[in-house]
Amino acid sequence: MWSSQITDPFGPVLDGLATRRKLAISEKLSDLVDDVVNETVETMITNEGIGKPFNPKTYIYMSVFNIIASSAFGKRYSFDDKELKFLEESFEYFRANTNPLFLVDRVPILKPFYANIVNNTLQTVRSLSSSVKQKYLDRLKVHSKGEIHDFCDALIEAKEEAIADEKESASALTDVNLSLVILNLFFAGSDTTQYMMRWIILLMANNIEMQLRMRHEINDIIGDRVADNHHKNDCHYV
Repeated sequence: MWSSQITDPFGPVLDGLATRRKLAISEKLSDLVDDVVNETVETMITNEGIGKPFNPKTYIYMSVFNIIASSAFGKRYSFDDKELKFLEESFEYFRANTNPLFLVDRVPILKPFYANIVNNTLQTVRSLSSSVKQKYLDRLKVHSKGEIHDFCDALIEAKEEAIADEKESASALTDVNLSLVILNLFFAGSDTTQYMMRWIILLMANNIEMQLRMRHEINDIIGDRVADNHHKNDCHYV
């Protein structure tokens, strides 16, 4: 039922390795993460101050969405952006109602008891899909051959090459499928990353020895410099 509407087009649609080769974003992604983290920290200090407890959930969520959106279609959001809030609330609603969806999908006779939840959740997914599809179509209008700025460009380039080379996969590289690939980046990346970060913060908040050990390693290896991707291999404990 609902699972057919949230399909995973990665398998039949793309050669993932080819797409990643087109989008050599390692350095770009590292710079993007630096920018987003700096902006997040500055916003937290401005909004929350220093030395007072607060819930970091929204800040982590916004950071993750900003990194994914920038990588996917080159969009950077301000922390008070309405579209960013729409993404957060939509994914939160979908996550909160996942269990009833799976239950109805496996036991259809229960559908009348969960009709409102199922319909509202599917409408949420359709709204998300429509929003992301529009981003993809907007990029399609201005895409220039050979210019790869983000994942949208990489997908469009892969589609055009498959059509030109008359590859068997070309028939699956529809604009609808490719926009679903972009949507899957959000579904697959937002929860895993933001929950991991929240658990790490919770773990550190309850373990002062861990905090001190991480701080000592950062002081010894990074010092007063800004941490970047190149320090990852040297900061083993962090």
